[in-house]
Amino acid sequence: MVTSSFRAVMGGESSSSIGRCASGFATVLALAAGFDTYKLDFGHRSQNQPCVEVGTSLCWVTSQNHGYAVDGTSAPDGWEEWFRNANDGSNEGIRHREKPFFSVQFHPEANPGPLDAAGLFDRLLGLVR
Repeated sequence: MVTSSFRAVMGGESSSSIGRCASGFATVLALAAGFDTYKLDFGHRSQNQPCVEVGTSLCWVTSQNHGYAVDGTSAPDGWEEWFRNANDGSNEGIRHREKPFFSVQFHPEANPGPLDAAGLFDRLLGLVR
């Protein structure tokens, strides 16, 4: 039911959303978009997890606590991988190529140290303004 509600929102013209954390919004957005998910062998449960932004040489230092991942190879039409974990290569973020939808598996609001991911909220505000 939740994923069907998200599909309805994504079909609209004026919605923007950011997802974060695999136990909530990020996974629901990925499933609603048509991605597959799987259980990680050990999970990502720590601070200072390196995530590389796909297509760049930027590595973001992130805080994480999740045991499932989105299968980036199952990207439906219009969607793409956005971040990958530098340790194990698993997907850490997805985004739509044209619509204002994106999600990350890590916690951009966390402040255990680096603030690398703080700019994600600026991107969301730019989309809704």
